[in-house]
Amino acid sequence: NTVWLAENMKFKTEKSDSITNMVHGIDLAGYYYPYEETNKVCPLDFRIPTINEWEKYVRFLLELKSIPDTLIEYNKIENGLDSYSGFIVLLDGFEFYDEPNPLNLQESRQIQGSKMRGAGELNFWIRNGESTDFKHHVHIYSNHIWNHSHNHHIEDKKRKKRKFVVRCIRNTI
Repeated sequence: NTVWLAENMKFKTEKSDSITNMVHGIDLAGYYYPYEETNKVCPLDFRIPTINEWEKYVRFLLELKSIPDTLIEYNKIENGLDSYSGFIVLLDGFEFYDEPNPLNLQESRQIQGSKMRGAGELNFWIRNGESTDFKHHVHIYSNHIWNHSHNHHIEDKKRKKRKFVVRCIRNTI
């Protein structure tokens, strides 16, 4: 019941950064945004996906890739103030970026302060339902995905502040 944009947003804001990553003439990387600007970047009628919508997409993707439930491990980790939940695929050679890949998920890393960080991963902002806590985000690695929220390098320590890409979604009419 949703429509996802199959590329990262490329809308310039006051605090956004752009890193060019051209593949077949298409810029896959888009702009990187601090959490406080994420409500400014989606087109009209689109918004940041929720944790539940993201997890529903991951389950859909795993079905498309014909990964049996016995090879999927779902974890939830409570670690002090942080809470992580995510999927791990227990299959040698599995890559979330391999086809089929309907959302064209590609490595885009993250910006921390003024430096690119996180080789081999994709990071983007998500929402925790109707919460006003906009610091939730997803880390996608080759065979596992984690959703979580924290303040470390998100709103504290300006010189190390993290910026992630944004994917937008809307409900079908």
